[in-house]
Amino acid sequence: GNLLVTEQCLNMPPVQVYIYDVTRGLAAQLSEPILGKRLEGVWHTGIVVYGKEYFFGSMGIDWCRPGGTILGQPDRVAEMGDTEIPEEIFNQYLVELKDKFSPEHYHLLDHNCNNFTAEAAIFLTGNSIPEYITNLPDEVMSTPFGAMLRPWLDSLSVHPAEGSRVAARPIPLPSVTPVTKQVSETAKPTEAESKPEQTESTQESLETSAAAKEPFHWSDEEVLAALRSVKDAGGCFELNAEERELIEKLELHITGSGEETFPEQIVTLIGRLLKSATSRSADKTEAKEAAVAALKLMTTAVNSREGFYHYTQKTDHLVFRLCRSCLKMKDQGIDKAVNHLVINLCHLDGGLYVTSSGIWRVSPTQTTSNLHETVSIIVDSLTGEDAQRQLLASQLLFNISLNELNGGGFDIQCASAAGECLRLNRDRQTGRRFPTALEISYQFACLY
Repeated sequence: GNLLVTEQCLNMPPVQVYIYDVTRGLAAQLSEPILGKRLEGVWHTGIVVYGKEYFFGSMGIDWCRPGGTILGQPDRVAEMGDTEIPEEIFNQYLVELKDKFSPEHYHLLDHNCNNFTAEAAIFLTGNSIPEYITNLPDEVMSTPFGAMLRPWLDSLSVHPAEGSRVAARPIPLPSVTPVTKQVSETAKPTEAESKPEQTESTQESLETSAAAKEPFHWSDEEVLAALRSVKDAGGCFELNAEERELIEKLELHITGSGEETFPEQIVTLIGRLLKSATSRSADKTEAKEAAVAALKLMTTAVNSREGFYHYTQKTDHLVFRLCRSCLKMKDQGIDKAVNHLVINLCHLDGGLYVTSSGIWRVSPTQTTSNLHETVSIIVDSLTGEDAQRQLLASQLLFNISLNELNGGGFDIQCASAAGECLRLNRDRQTGRRFPTALEISYQFACLY
């Protein structure tokens, strides 16, 4: 009898609730002057059992390894007790819940991650999660400021982290590698990087664009300067006469003084530059110059309506495939060029393309989405140590925030990274003020 009891105990895994303050302590500091009452945090939760963390967001029910999101380790852990429910039964339970907790039924205030966690905790243990978590929306909405924000908040959505979607039938769930920040070695700027189109925007231009609620993007002068820097460059990708003529056609197309037809052959030159960048025979400097040139050409191309349509609608996610290939080189200058490209992608459609959640295949075994690629670029830049990358990421985040005002999706990973960026700046007591774009974007994100 004792052996049977012992075996039953060994088969009763513990259940925990991981509790995250997505504002990283800023809610406790700023909530009272804004809301008129102090909030300890803005909570995201996940239910942890069987060695996995399950959560609900605007993409449905997902899972990852415990603490495997950009939020890192939880701020608090609530012990819910042990469960007698086998993992197979819980998997089936999640499949049955997938319609109730589907992307279409997600609501930031009334049907969110905490509602899912509460329901899952009761199913597994019969115990409820702490009331201060489930009562948070009512606390916020009971304030005059919260009531004023209610119509806007009704349109927002959150996707906490990259994970694996709960399938239409129970499947074995492998562990997921946690999202971690990548800090590249600080590289000395090259002459190509010091060109006008690569320089840091001024605080004045940031404030002007933010105040006007217009997306950041290259001006016509910056577009032309980028084209000319590629055309005049030498090194490993010195252009032949035909390629120079192609760039001149693109330049005439952009200025409106040449052919109206977009020179689609420019993609061949971009491919050649990318091949030079990834060639084993190219040294590090040459490879970087070729990659930056390819990204500059793509950025100039998507600044025209015809080029934007061609590369976002008529090709198989060529833009983000280019970004993925270049980011593998782990270079600060290339990373900045990628940020410039994605910033400019928001210009003509209000950010809808870069925030698209449609799944596409990277390889036979790996899938991604434009939203995931964009979020990864923002998070890696904000959590890195390069101030210019942080500045560019704040512009990209601001562009996405403008789309958010029209009801588009917003990712809580960006909110967390922005909060961490602001917190570290405050902790270091440098006195440096972060860009207005980032501050405004974070005000949107902090409402989660």
